[in-house]
Amino acid sequence: MVKVAIVPFAVVTAIKDAVQDSSVMLQMRQSDALLAASASSSPDQLSALLQKQATDMVSSGGESPYTDDGTLDGIKGTMTELIQELKDDIADGQTKINGAKDNVVDHFNTIKDMLQATTRTRDAHYDCRQDEDQALEEEIQECTVDLMAYWTAPVMPTCDASKIEDIMGTRVWEEGWGAKLDDHVTVCKAKQKAADVYTDAPKKCNTKQDDFEDKWCKSQYAHVTNCANIRAQERDYSDAVTAFVKHSHMIASARKVQCFIDVIQLGGTGTQLDGNKVQACVDLKYFQSPEKEETVEATVSAAVLAKKITVTYDPLPGSTDGDSISLDLPNPDKKCKDTWERAVRGSEGWKKSVFYSHKADKTPIRQRIQARYTETVACPTSGAGADPNPMAIIPYADMTASQSSRGWDSIPGRCLTANPQPAYPGTCSHTLDKIESGDWWKVSLSGVYEIESVTITNRDSRGRGWEHRLDTVDIYVGGHKCGETGEIGDGQTKTIPCVGTGSEIMLKQRIQEWVTICGFQAKGRKIA
Repeated sequence: MVKVAIVPFAVVTAIKDAVQDSSVMLQMRQSDALLAASASSSPDQLSALLQKQATDMVSSGGESPYTDDGTLDGIKGTMTELIQELKDDIADGQTKINGAKDNVVDHFNTIKDMLQATTRTRDAHYDCRQDEDQALEEEIQECTVDLMAYWTAPVMPTCDASKIEDIMGTRVWEEGWGAKLDDHVTVCKAKQKAADVYTDAPKKCNTKQDDFEDKWCKSQYAHVTNCANIRAQERDYSDAVTAFVKHSHMIASARKVQCFIDVIQLGGTGTQLDGNKVQACVDLKYFQSPEKEETVEATVSAAVLAKKITVTYDPLPGSTDGDSISLDLPNPDKKCKDTWERAVRGSEGWKKSVFYSHKADKTPIRQRIQARYTETVACPTSGAGADPNPMAIIPYADMTASQSSRGWDSIPGRCLTANPQPAYPGTCSHTLDKIESGDWWKVSLSGVYEIESVTITNRDSRGRGWEHRLDTVDIYVGGHKCGETGEIGDGQTKTIPCVGTGSEIMLKQRIQEWVTICGFQAKGRKIA
């Protein structure tokens, strides 16, 4: 990637080398100024210098001060290389954008398949519970109600002819009573056997419920992963558009440098410069669609909404062909649902939004199933159904610490320890300058992380009142504020929720005060 924010394409070094390597040094009245600009400026500054020299010479009626020794060709060639490098970087950004979009869409399609599997296992569990209810009900009816009612009969009297009328009309008197009783017993045993699959281990419906919950947990974690993918995609789009805007302006400046050099070379030594041609270089413009907004964020939003950003350049003088660059921003049209609970089974939101809510006509069964969850149960952290990328303490090997200034033999990374020693110097860092914009301490991470919380240990000031220095510290993840330290007692440790995504965690003062930290941890997970 071209580091346009500093010195893109190392252009200043390249220009300097082109000048120094020339076999014949540049002969001109203002050679010192051009050499200085070549060695330390961006194309913007070099273009401005050449424009000023050319327009001044036209105004004064002066002649071209440059000799044809190849130096200008070298600088112009460097601009050509720079333009190509910038275009290649834009192409790399386009590849990254396409990959990020495809990743979101492909993962979303995977989630659709997972949700379909979750729905199937949910319905299978529900139907199993319905069959279980019916089997248990039939067992009770046949073995408790019907059988016992049939079994009950008057006590057999002694064989006395005068008592025969006492048993006439009873089931005992019925022909085949014993056989019918055997039939009832046989049916009862069959109902008991049918019910046993639901009540004996492994319980049939419990197995189906486990299957459903496993699928549900996996689908929830897939949603969490795709939320991270969507954030990464949005970040890649923003980075690519931001670089595109900077690159497009730099290409315009490089083209102007080429234009001014062409005019100067056409003039030749001892020939007055053509004012019209100089003005044509000054007037070179480029047009961006959608138009550039007041802020980078607004420009990015407009480009993403338009699904494309394009820049068109005027032709160079003497040419009819201009130039253009563009960046396609295909919209995957997928959003991260911030309402998803983080894989907690049994919660009220879970019951309402996920668990059999479409079976409203079978309320008793749904309520009985939901009643199994008297407490919330998090999805497993290992084994089947576990989060494939759980939140965890970020290893110190993935952190590089730095701070705004160093005081009292402070080392920024000294506080990166799980065993803080808060009595100074112990494991403490300490800034020095109390800068107006706010002292800071930060860690740069080995990649992009989704952060959940940070844990900070304050200095033990031993009653001197210095513990309040951290009261006014804001916490940033990826440049966005996600929390504040608040009060942390003398030598105490505090965990602060701080949700954000980025490759950097910064602690920054809101006032002119030192930052002293004696222990630091961060909990999160790497997503890129």
